Amino acid sequence: MNGEEKCYEILNELGIDYYKVEYSIEEKNNPELIDEKIGVKGIKNLLFKTRNLKKDMFLIVLPREKRFDTKAFRNKYNITKIEMVDDTELKDYLNTINGEVSVIDLIYDKEKKIKLYIDEEVLKEEYFRFHPFNGLITVRIKTKDLIDKLIPYLDHELIII
Repeated sequence: MNGEEKCYEILNELGIDYYKVEYSIEEKNNPELIDEKIGVKGIKNLLFKTRNLKKDMFLIVLPREKRFDTKAFRNKYNITKIEMVDDTELKDYLNTINGEVSVIDLIYDKEKKIKLYIDEEVLKEEYFRFHPFNGLITVRIKTKDLIDKLIPYLDHELIII
């Protein structure tokens, strides 16, 4: 079973209704078109790690248009210097590639090394969106299902920023 099939299996197992939109590579380069098709504002998923030997990791989900202030984040959560993970680490930790990182990828974080931070603006929306291990597909679920069903299934604490 591939990752995309596993995603749908998880959503069905959890009783989460979803709506999926497929699009072309050309359409992928027009995010506003995808926003319109899926009916949810765009988000960005950023995976950071600390530069120290401990290598804490953070998946940060923000509205697409919002700038991420690394210094403010580090100060608020008392974290040392952070940097984006590289392509090899994306593959090793989340079995994904740059530009396709999603919350669902946390199923591959068996060691629970990655902390999940989601911006409160994203959680105020009725729906949440993500790629189901396929960068040419976006899935929409109710944000309530994300919080109440999917994140507990992924066994990661949700930290609201």
